[in-house]
Amino acid sequence: MVRLAAICVVLLVFSHSAHALRLDYQGCVQMAVWYGDTIWARHVGADKQKVLDYYKAQQEPLFKLLVADFDTVWQMPFENREPLIEGVYKACVQRKGVYHLPVEA
Repeated sequence: MVRLAAICVVLLVFSHSAHALRLDYQGCVQMAVWYGDTIWARHVGADKQKVLDYYKAQQEPLFKLLVADFDTVWQMPFENREPLIEGVYKACVQRKGVYHLPVEA
């Protein structure tokens, strides 16, 4: 639960920067599932750096949020996968899918 709270804090930090990401309900589902898939990937023995590099290579802005939370999510036990998916989805819906991404240099 502490790690879930840490992820929520990181997501809130993005709310104070310049570029907005607006997700519809399907986008919220997609983001939540990717968070859960990160835990699943570690559980089945995926290479951490390869997964992170894959996320960084994605063009969809929601992956910037996942990259920012990656180390915390990667360390979560598999049993926390479903609560994390639910928590990320609910947080996304509550904020109407609006996240603010950092300005890239």
